Amino acid sequence: MARFAVSVGGTNVGTRTRELPAYARAGRHWSNDIVLDHPRVPLSWAEVRWWPAAGGLDGEWRWRQLHDAGRLEEVATRRPDGWRALVGRRTRIDFDGETFVALTDLAPPRSFLHDLRSGEDLCDEARAGCVLVDPAGNLCDPDTGDLLRDGELREIVDERGLKRLVRVHVANAQPRTENPVLDLSRDAWILEIATDRAWARLSARDPARTASLVIEGAQARILRVYAEARTAAPDAGWLTGHQALDRWHALGGHEADLQRMTTLRHRTWQRLRTLGVVGEGNAVFEEATLGRAHHFRLRRKAVDEVCVLSTSG
Repeated sequence: MARFAVSVGGTNVGTRTRELPAYARAGRHWSNDIVLDHPRVPLSWAEVRWWPAAGGLDGEWRWRQLHDAGRLEEVATRRPDGWRALVGRRTRIDFDGETFVALTDLAPPRSFLHDLRSGEDLCDEARAGCVLVDPAGNLCDPDTGDLLRDGELREIVDERGLKRLVRVHVANAQPRTENPVLDLSRDAWILEIATDRAWARLSARDPARTASLVIEGAQARILRVYAEARTAAPDAGWLTGHQALDRWHALGGHEADLQRMTTLRHRTWQRLRTLGVVGEGNAVFEEATLGRAHHFRLRRKAVDEVCVLSTSG
């Protein structure tokens, strides 16, 4: 299990014990695998990756910067492509000397499941019965025996009978760099929303798909307006313009009117299209006339489930 100590602004935050995926990101944003909560640290600042050696019997952790910020000193372990090896005594990912991450255990990554609701990492005994492990150490579907893909979302029931929504992390994962193409008219998707920040993520439910995308700002907030309506009434989730406006203001949105709500729904769909989402019409929202009022909700054929991520504390 990878262990790392975090220091922010010279203050030792302490050693945290948790699973580090084979490919991870570090930065100020809470959704990173390693969070450096310092105002000078970029939202997404560095990436950490396990590099297996020839034959896959050994390897090393390496890291590189994604943003031109922080310390850029020349070190012996830096490679021409920008990657630095975390070996020997050089096991620190340094931002400015006072803000850094120090890996205290350089063990290879393990396959595990991350519970999106509780934040818990399920490893070894904790995931017993939820998935199968083949002789090569791969995670498999307990019913079909199919290999699980890195990044896919699954619903599982643990040994206590608790239902969990988990993201799969596999030990031999490779980072994906291609732009996702998400078809909201064909596939089922899970929408994750944050409760304390204007942040949302769409991810494929289909185990054969691993594409996902993140959206922030006003578009994420309007998604949260309708997402919370869905969680409160799973079979409905309809809101009139005035109801959506009241929720928008309650979530800290800037001053707006009914026309602004219409504009936000349209711009959210436009933004998603620029990120690679496809679908007929406005594939995110659907409209109906109930009584004398127009109502809108998240299109049920597009968003199969809403997952509210509480990040307070």
